[in-house]
Amino acid sequence: MRLLFSALLAVFITAPLLAQPLNGFSFSHKDWEVSCDNTGTCRAAGYGVNSGEVGFLLTRQAGLQQHVNTVATFAQIENSIPDNASVSLFIADQNWGALKAQDKEHFRLDGNQIIALIQALTHDMKIEIALNGQRKTLSSADANATFLKIDESQQRTGTKDVQLLQTHPATRKAKERSSVKVVASLTA
Repeated sequence: MRLLFSALLAVFITAPLLAQPLNGFSFSHKDWEVSCDNTGTCRAAGYGVNSGEVGFLLTRQAGLQQHVNTVATFAQIENSIPDNASVSLFIADQNWGALKAQDKEHFRLDGNQIIALIQALTHDMKIEIALNGQRKTLSSADANATFLKIDESQQRTGTKDVQLLQTHPATRKAKERSSVKVVASLTA
């Protein structure tokens, strides 16, 4: 019995030492780039269709069920952004609401806006951010390749946490609601 206990203890102690270490890397393609550090945190940056107009930064920490944080910014504008500026997200010409100012230059997306943004990026939909009604278009050119590189770097390939979209808590709730609708329609 003592031998079995010692063997199990040895397995549990050495197992973390056998895990593949995370390596930092950078990747860019078309209008998107990603950088992951050796802690497993990855940051993806997407830029406007017209160079220098708008940018989005999506950040996901390493670990299971980590949600995505997203910030938008206007890169080149003639005047500084006023304190009372109105900044909104539009996807396929549908208004997804106002973004919350993080500071004078950065605007944070909420959970539902992040889900909509990622779905729009992976389905090549029109994405715009409006500053006081003036819209700037975000490029989705090769966002999917960026998301795949993040999943590979964070060793999520082949796991239930593989898609960037699945890591936000609101996404799981939305999927649960949609699967309930599908089940209900199949049984009706």
